[in-house]
Amino acid sequence: MHRVSDLLTHTQLYTINNLVYFHPGKRTLKNKISGRNTLLQSPASFILHYLIINNGVVISQGKLMEVGWGDKNNITSINTLYQTVLMLRNALAEVGLSRDLIKTIARRGIMLFADISGAENTEPMTADAEVTITEEIPDPGVNTITKKPLRVTLLSIFFSLSLFFITVGAIFSLYYLTPQSLFSSYTVVDNTSFSSCTLLLKENSTVDMRYIQFMQRHMEICHDNNYVFLSGMKSAKNVAAMACQGDIRKERDTECTAWYSINDEN
Repeated sequence: MHRVSDLLTHTQLYTINNLVYFHPGKRTLKNKISGRNTLLQSPASFILHYLIINNGVVISQGKLMEVGWGDKNNITSINTLYQTVLMLRNALAEVGLSRDLIKTIARRGIMLFADISGAENTEPMTADAEVTITEEIPDPGVNTITKKPLRVTLLSIFFSLSLFFITVGAIFSLYYLTPQSLFSSYTVVDNTSFSSCTLLLKENSTVDMRYIQFMQRHMEICHDNNYVFLSGMKSAKNVAAMACQGDIRKERDTECTAWYSINDEN
């Protein structure tokens, strides 16, 4: 179990690619030129700190779950880990870094490959209470970003959450309408570019560049031979993916995770 005091002992600042400061104690990423600042959730901060001190080394999924959730790692799912990694990639992009700094190595784990330098933090550490952190991982589509106009932030959050719940609700309601399910009309497409999973599209649909770019941005969707059902609205530039551990057309009880992109922005 992680405690606030454990976080506050990290008084060292790290510079990533000579552009962004990472403060483990405050769980912040800050662009040193623009001043753009992002607050990380505790598991994401623990994982990033561990990847930084093991820069260039592939870390197994099990080790990262232990680092991120402490003694709760045994009840944390692999999907939660990959949602956290996705949030971490989004946070890096928010402060001007490439999402590809964090790489998924098929069947091995995850690694950070970046130019890292460290410097002692001179800011005083004010909090010293030992408070147990039990926060849950929020929806991966929403990051805590500071220094944005409040109105724009609230509107963005409202729009993202509304679209997310509408999409997920529609998928699950349609899924339970018939025994064959919504996905009975999906067929396997050529997946030589994504050998770690099986890609499926609706009949008469083609794999256009939106799907390829979406999958390349989120390689964690395609792992452990998942079945990935892709759909989207071309006019709105939206892409949705349902990643399932088994073939949901035949195994209705298989575990699935929904992913989505709005206007090609994530």
